Amino acid sequence: MAPEPKRLNGIGPTRLVDPDATEQTRALRRRLAAVAESENILFGHQNALVQSVADHPEGDVHAATGRHPAVAGLGNGHVGTDLTAEAIRLAHDRGMITTVEDHMPNFATGGPYDDCSPVAEHILPGGKDHAAFLARLAGIADWALAARDEHGHPIPVVFRPFHEHSGDWFWWGTGNTTEVEYIALWRFTVEYLRDTQGVHNFLYAYSPNGHFTIEADYLDRWPGDDYVDLVGFDSYHDLPAGPDDPWWAAVLHDARTVTRVARAKHKIAAATEIGLRHNAQDGLAPTGNAIPDWYTRLADLFTGDPDLALAYVATWRNHPFHLSDAEGAAHHFWVPYPAFTDTNGTHHPDHEMLPDFRAFARHERVLFAPQPY
Repeated sequence: MAPEPKRLNGIGPTRLVDPDATEQTRALRRRLAAVAESENILFGHQNALVQSVADHPEGDVHAATGRHPAVAGLGNGHVGTDLTAEAIRLAHDRGMITTVEDHMPNFATGGPYDDCSPVAEHILPGGKDHAAFLARLAGIADWALAARDEHGHPIPVVFRPFHEHSGDWFWWGTGNTTEVEYIALWRFTVEYLRDTQGVHNFLYAYSPNGHFTIEADYLDRWPGDDYVDLVGFDSYHDLPAGPDDPWWAAVLHDARTVTRVARAKHKIAAATEIGLRHNAQDGLAPTGNAIPDWYTRLADLFTGDPDLALAYVATWRNHPFHLSDAEGAAHHFWVPYPAFTDTNGTHHPDHEMLPDFRAFARHERVLFAPQPY
């Protein structure tokens, strides 16, 4: 369905973070703006072609619905350089838009992204671990420039560094990094990728974790209008007791807040990570989820409000059932799946929320791939 104009129109033309952005990147920005200003919304899924609960070569979303999500998320901290470039190409070939976040390690200690020992001061220019930070950024540039379309053009990517900084669970988060350090890290990252490495196929996304009372809460540690193309937010519906859980009102308030920021600053707005967490191991529970119509309710919420202008909503990944994730969890998934037998020989029936997810995929305002731009 073609985007239809909303009563409110406020995104408009804007100057991109990169004045030398490729035409394909500018076209992607125009496409995202057009969807945001319509009554529609794009659906996205993390690791859509990289991971699935079973051996689904086209991913769980495709196995469940016969369609690919419009947006494919990738994690720079979870896959290697070559795989990132190849995954971007595969997504592009299927008409999908790629967004990449980066779970950067703690460069000072060698620990993971949730090692919150002091690091920012050590990786900024002049710091003892600055070279390690530069190597990480150079690796990002490698896959950004290697991922090219059939015409040899670098494929545009929505790049989402230092996400969920409003929380304290990452080393770059509030309480672990000062406001001055965070802004310096963001600006250095943009300038190094754009000006030193020559990456001109990125749209840069800012995405704190919700909830936000007022716009000032959202803009805490804002790196500057010249350093952000897309304003997003992450919000997880944690362990709801029932369908009328207060999260619905809170996430709607977040979406309205971010939309107001987007309109004021002429940016694109998006729900960059979202999901129902009804499982101690993260994500949906195999059975017993409290809100069986969660997906269609989400679609109605995000497409039925004239005060919203969101380009996309993206869920987190589906982890293979026969493997444990980094925390030792075997069940870690955020979209329902069709029946399958895993590599251990265990049969899993259709997930109980699969009918609702299929209804979500048929929703007249929810867009899947392909997405031309």
